[in-house]
Amino acid sequence: MSNLHQVGLADHYYAMQSGWYPRAWWSSEKRWMDAIKPFVPKKSDVYRCPCDPLQIAVTWDPTIILSYGINTFNFVTAETCFWYGVKMDRIRRPPGVIIFGDCTPGKYYCGGGSDYVEPIPDVDYRHRDKSFSVVFCDGHAQSLRKSKRLDWDASQ
Repeated sequence: MSNLHQVGLADHYYAMQSGWYPRAWWSSEKRWMDAIKPFVPKKSDVYRCPCDPLQIAVTWDPTIILSYGINTFNFVTAETCFWYGVKMDRIRRPPGVIIFGDCTPGKYYCGGGSDYVEPIPDVDYRHRDKSFSVVFCDGHAQSLRKSKRLDWDASQ
């Protein structure tokens, strides 16, 4: 949870400086962690969950073990989907919107699409009692066993 919290804080600092939450994907060699690397270096162990049993490197850089993914649900428009980047002032409830969570090993995103279903696609329920850790847009981290659509919806 501490590592994910640090990722969330780095994301929050990035958003405070740029006015935007980072986008999930820029190019085949650039993802969200490239945007926040001034605050947390990409090769930092912060991106690796100690409870991630597989510890798989990402395909575009085999030196990076990534256990967390950005929320890529798109319930309304691209303006409120982190896949494309979201302007900070578009998030009405920063303490209530998940931006990162434990993801399937080797991926960099979780959720996705416009249909909310449990279990959440590409979320890794790897912790005690089949729970997963998340961090919200305000930088606080939490453990969840279940979530609601509202937790993932940046448009509300």
